[in-house]
Amino acid sequence: MGRLDYQSIDNSVLEFSRDVLTERLRQEHLKAAGKFKTCCSDVDTRPSDNLAILSEEFGEVAREVCEYLHNGVMSPNLEKELVQVAAVACAWWEGLQKAKEARRLAPTEPPPNA
Repeated sequence: MGRLDYQSIDNSVLEFSRDVLTERLRQEHLKAAGKFKTCCSDVDTRPSDNLAILSEEFGEVAREVCEYLHNGVMSPNLEKELVQVAAVACAWWEGLQKAKEARRLAPTEPPPNA
């Protein structure tokens, strides 16, 4: 892989990244307010729960596409739903990184009979 040229990134990618970060913060605020019991960024969230959350968001993207196929008009909600999919995927990745760091910092068990 060659040197990354960040100047070649379209401004829309930067806007998308900003929107994903904003959505991640919104998700964390909703969790803190008690709207969600868990979040994909939590270390102890089961992968099956994360998959259910991500699938629900992906399902909303699918619904928007089906609406387009039926009506011939692209809903402005599609962009919002895609941002939410990316934010949930980002949260899941965060949880994986936290778990990896927790394992790295965890005290090691002494060998038996040591």
